Amino acid sequence: MKKKNDRHQFILHEVHLHNRILLSDIAESLGVSKDTVRRDIQELHEGNKLKKVHGGAISTSYDFSRNQAPGITYAPESKMKIVRKALRFIKPNSVNLISGGTTNLLASVLLFLLPVSPQP
Repeated sequence: MKKKNDRHQFILHEVHLHNRILLSDIAESLGVSKDTVRRDIQELHEGNKLKKVHGGAISTSYDFSRNQAPGITYAPESKMKIVRKALRFIKPNSVNLISGGTTNLLASVLLFLLPVSPQP
């Protein structure tokens, strides 16, 4: 896969699928040098398509300082299904620790917006 546009599409697909990528893994998958992937990631970072980090890139969903277009989260229906099930375990007036990720972000937003009612 030597064309820049094809490489960019592959990189974006992998980042949105896995939320993070490593330069070495992408270079091996594409059959190009790490320098080529580094330049591609830099261009995608400058275009606000992903966030460049040491040794690779992460999804922009981890960088909340940017405005992310709605609808680019991977598998939103599955994430909503997980969140609906998880919210049943949240008790009123409880303290809950939540780690990062787009599924947990969705859960946090829904917790803020929706009243929690006790489940039988």
